Amino acid sequence: MTLPRVGRYISTVVSVLGLGIFWLIICAGFFLEFGMNQTTAVLTYALLMLWIIGGAAWVSRRWMQAGDDASLDYVNLGIQRCVLALFMVKYGLPKIYGNFFDYQLFAVDSPLGAVSEFELAWYLYGLNPWQELLAGVLEFVPGLMLLHRRTYYLGAVLLLPVVGQVFLLNLFFTIGGLTLPIASVLLACNIAILWSEKTKIMAFIDSLNVSPNIHLSTAASISVRIGRWTVIALAVTFIGAQTFGEFHRTDTQNTYDALVGAYTLERLTQNGTAHDPGRDHRFYKDLYIERQSRWNILRRFDDQTDAFILQLSEDNGFSLLINANGIGDRPDRIVNETAFSGHYRLKDGVLTLTGTQGDDQLEMRFVQRGPEPKTWFW
Repeated sequence: MTLPRVGRYISTVVSVLGLGIFWLIICAGFFLEFGMNQTTAVLTYALLMLWIIGGAAWVSRRWMQAGDDASLDYVNLGIQRCVLALFMVKYGLPKIYGNFFDYQLFAVDSPLGAVSEFELAWYLYGLNPWQELLAGVLEFVPGLMLLHRRTYYLGAVLLLPVVGQVFLLNLFFTIGGLTLPIASVLLACNIAILWSEKTKIMAFIDSLNVSPNIHLSTAASISVRIGRWTVIALAVTFIGAQTFGEFHRTDTQNTYDALVGAYTLERLTQNGTAHDPGRDHRFYKDLYIERQSRWNILRRFDDQTDAFILQLSEDNGFSLLINANGIGDRPDRIVNETAFSGHYRLKDGVLTLTGTQGDDQLEMRFVQRGPEPKTWFW
């Protein structure tokens, strides 16, 4: 285990941060237990961190001046292993016992759009007890492996995707508290442990026999090459087609994208007369036009739901067709007797559909409302 000078400085910083989150959890427990006020708690922790930073700087400088880099690397690795191990055991065991992803019952009884990111994430991760158990095992067992010299590196390898996933969860969901700083430091510790043996890893990769000494017949060799290049060509085709489709959308696709959203009926005119649908199942109360057109859902005035397909034409024409086979990838089964077709207009969040359904001439005025459709970076 040998690190360059810059790498050694970075490893020392990671160790200090690891000690920081360790003592943060320890001190927070004492502060809560003894009712210490927030100002006193912060000052106490700040003084402790100053002592840790000062001690780390003094020890690092002394060892590096003495040329004893190996001792510094050894201590840094030990700190990173222990910190990562303790947190993995701490967070893995409750998942094994099935009491980590506890969601609020209030959130379960709330509309999906009103649920916070934290509650949504916790509900999703805690929905299946076997998933929670597996997540706990994948944290707890490698965490224990970090505590033994012969198994710590394998433990760090197994933990990298787990800790990386925890970091992404905290980065993109508002989990709150100190979870994001802790997840960031634990990921840094994990990477530092793996980086400490990068020379041996690269030597191992270089030692792999990627070109085995196999003698194929001419026909077999040609077949293997054709197969390999066919797969490569297909992969390039898939990537190119998907990328081109995303960045060069047709006018019809752009028109459809402009309609994506949730709409509620504001006014209905039937055969030229204002009509109150009551609980008439023939009329639509809500339309949910999704970005993926096979997932469109409508709600009738009797509160029954149906999947539908929305077809558009260049002259602002539309056809709204009920799909009796529901959403997803099953074959379409169109209910033609309920088809509603005509022309549409979208202006200032108001979608007006004018056309015929059976023997009736209808005009439906829908108002767009939340939740807003998802947008991407581009």
